[in-house]
Amino acid sequence: MLWLLANASEYNLPNALITSVDEILHQERLTEKGEKRRYEATLKDLPEGVIVTISDNKEQCYLYFRQKLWLWTEEGYKEGCTLNLEHKVNVLTPKSIVNVFRAGYIPAIHFSVKEI
Repeated sequence: MLWLLANASEYNLPNALITSVDEILHQERLTEKGEKRRYEATLKDLPEGVIVTISDNKEQCYLYFRQKLWLWTEEGYKEGCTLNLEHKVNVLTPKSIVNVFRAGYIPAIHFSVKEI
């Protein structure tokens, strides 16, 4: 399982059950108060496929893909903006999933991005 390989240095789960992985993902997604957990990173340090917010508007979510930020709407993604790769963003994608993307997993991208 790629998740276990990508996160071997962070979690010692040699024979992990999927319930263990699910518990870790749950902790990475939500704070103790049940709020979305975010962490700060620069765009240049992120793989494609992560979901982020920009510091001045934490309610709008963006997909980082093709070195652009694609705004999520109810109708799908809208063509995004290009930011300096040194720009800091708030990452919503759990760190262990980011590690999986870095390890080579290519996430499926919503069709609305492919149509633009």
